[in-house]
Amino acid sequence: MPITSYDHQRRAARFSEQRWLVDAVLNVIGPEFDQNRLHYLSSPMTPEYRGAVLELQGRIKRFDDFAPEFAALARRFERQAAGALVQGHAVTASDGFFAASLMYGGAQWAIFENTDLNRALEQKKGECFDRYIEGTDHHIERVEIPYEDTSLPGYLHLPQGYTGGTVPCVVMIHGMDVFKEAAIAGSADRFLRRGFACLVIDGPGQGSSLLRGTWYDPDKYGQVGASAIDFLRTRAEVDAERIMAWGLSFGSYWATQMAAADARFAACAPRPRRSSTPSRPRWTCGP
Repeated sequence: MPITSYDHQRRAARFSEQRWLVDAVLNVIGPEFDQNRLHYLSSPMTPEYRGAVLELQGRIKRFDDFAPEFAALARRFERQAAGALVQGHAVTASDGFFAASLMYGGAQWAIFENTDLNRALEQKKGECFDRYIEGTDHHIERVEIPYEDTSLPGYLHLPQGYTGGTVPCVVMIHGMDVFKEAAIAGSADRFLRRGFACLVIDGPGQGSSLLRGTWYDPDKYGQVGASAIDFLRTRAEVDAERIMAWGLSFGSYWATQMAAADARFAACAPRPRRSSTPSRPRWTCGP
């Protein structure tokens, strides 16, 4: 049985008819045939987990290999973390649960419908991230951002050593294929180290929002940004005059939409993803 059901595949005739070609390319090139997903999913992890993730390059030979191979590695990381916790190694355990969460999220990429498997992977992704939070080096809080008649799930990260007062905050939107758990590095994050709080959101069509049936709408990210600003202005930890929008890959487009639609953003840093040449954020001051 394929990861994506035949009934669902038939809704996109081209995918069904040319599936053999996708598998042929994967067999030759591997799972990074379209983007460097093994690298961007492993880069937020601590070094001891990255090698195992990159080894998936030789294990994924067809499209239906994505979910089981990622999920198997996630389970391996999760069991290692649980073992470390039993032995009293809380930091090692936290790092392992973080890596497991990212692999469970990676397993969801190839599933195009809200199947039982997709929901199970979503639950495991969240459970492992919660266990990571228990031992991490900074405050992380699950939050809900009001959006139309529902809400968007997110995490509010505060910088290491935060003891009070207000700090600047970055509203972070990743690309279409990434999820909120992967936005902040498991240790030594570049934004947190510089004293920024980070609000990471699964926008419409991303991550956990998909499982809730909140679909992508190209005209709604201005509304997402305004909702994020409204939420952050209720938080005593955030400097309301220093809230910035940051977007990576497709998120660079959405962050630009957010900043253009709401003058309360102090700055915007769109960062298009490039596979070969690293790009630097281009900060644009707000009005």
